[in-house]
Amino acid sequence: MSSHTLYLDGAIIAAVAYPAGVGYSLYTSLWGEPRQISNGLLAMLVLPCALVVPAVHILRPELIVLTGASLIWLVAAAALAPLALTWEWIVHGAVLWRRTGRRPRGIGVQPFWAPNLTAVGHLLLVLVAVGEELFYRAIWIGLLMSLGAGAPFALVISSIAYGLNHLSFGATSVVVKSMTGLLYGALYLAGGQSIVLPIVAHVAQNLIVLELARPRHA
Repeated sequence: MSSHTLYLDGAIIAAVAYPAGVGYSLYTSLWGEPRQISNGLLAMLVLPCALVVPAVHILRPELIVLTGASLIWLVAAAALAPLALTWEWIVHGAVLWRRTGRRPRGIGVQPFWAPNLTAVGHLLLVLVAVGEELFYRAIWIGLLMSLGAGAPFALVISSIAYGLNHLSFGATSVVVKSMTGLLYGALYLAGGQSIVLPIVAHVAQNLIVLELARPRHA
């Protein structure tokens, strides 16, 4: 592999390393710390993906390939969403119990999730999930494997990077999102590297969280 290709791959990894941090910083510099998820924040989170993904597709088109998936794999991807959420709830519940001695009662979500996101907000949230999967599954795993890394190593490193992308939500979120990244990445690899599969799982998980954030009326 030429040094030119190594430099290019290194630049691509740097560009996709921390998209949430870039978008979040842009938002806070313009409007301050967000109290809840909003269209403006989601738009800022989509922006790095909108800029970087087309550039990567031009420079390394083999990294971003849209291939179909069988119905069985699509069902498996959708089923992975509640599994990932259950794992995250267990970890956050364990942290709550350790810190306060109280066990979680029922299922809830962080106040950050707005219960009444608009249709545009839903679309932006889907685009954020698509962008993250392109970054951390298609690009990260693809680049690491093209550099000679084995699939397990690429899976672990890309998952840690995905977890660190959620650093603004705290250390516990980094841990749980790294583990969720392992699930998404394993699905991606086991399903023949069809990026559609982790996108389906990720979008389904986000939509479930939004539904859980919706106020319940007796």
